[in-house]
Amino acid sequence: MFLSRLRLDTRNYEVRRDLRNIQDLHRTIMAAFPNIPETAARSAMGVLFRLEAPPQRDPEILVQSELMPDWGKLPAGYLREPPVVRDLAPLLAVCQCGSRMRFRLDANPIRQIARFDGEGKIRNSAKVPLRDPEARQAWFARKLEQAGCRVIEVQISVPPLSKPVGHVKGESDRTFEGVRFEGLLEVLDVSLFEKMLRTGIGPGKSYGLGLLSVAPAANTPSQQ
Repeated sequence: MFLSRLRLDTRNYEVRRDLRNIQDLHRTIMAAFPNIPETAARSAMGVLFRLEAPPQRDPEILVQSELMPDWGKLPAGYLREPPVVRDLAPLLAVCQCGSRMRFRLDANPIRQIARFDGEGKIRNSAKVPLRDPEARQAWFARKLEQAGCRVIEVQISVPPLSKPVGHVKGESDRTFEGVRFEGLLEVLDVSLFEKMLRTGIGPGKSYGLGLLSVAPAANTPSQQ
């Protein structure tokens, strides 16, 4: 598993386009991976990404993947400096039962609402964003519990570069709203924890959500 850090050059037209449209950004990122004939290419190659806004610097993208990407396929002038790519094997090696990790996650907490027909039968369901802070925190704690973790502390905020993505093509009843979770967790089940790191959390993974960054508690997630 690999983690790439891409520092964008906002003077570039393609960068400005991608920052306006997360679907364009997704297509640009996926161009660095093999063009496999599969509709779920992103999940097949374990691609997760997140936009970051470091203070007084151009935006960055963190991209996690199972395959080594070829960032030479990015448009000319897309990056301000060469990409940094790290093998995450050493990080996974230090994840043990009882390990405490700092984390950062941009996710889309949702709940399902049943829709009924005229006879009172369930027709289908809609996924709507959770906006109550306590509901968001409970959603996050439940997701981590399912992934073999315990939340020790968490702060919830709005990601610095996030905005709702509504009426996604082919998913007209879906709205993705980024919520940032940061804090401290404890690993209780290593295999479940590693699976979560590889697959991400919640919906909207093609739109810059779901990537959980972790680092040993003495460090910070930005050091991953």
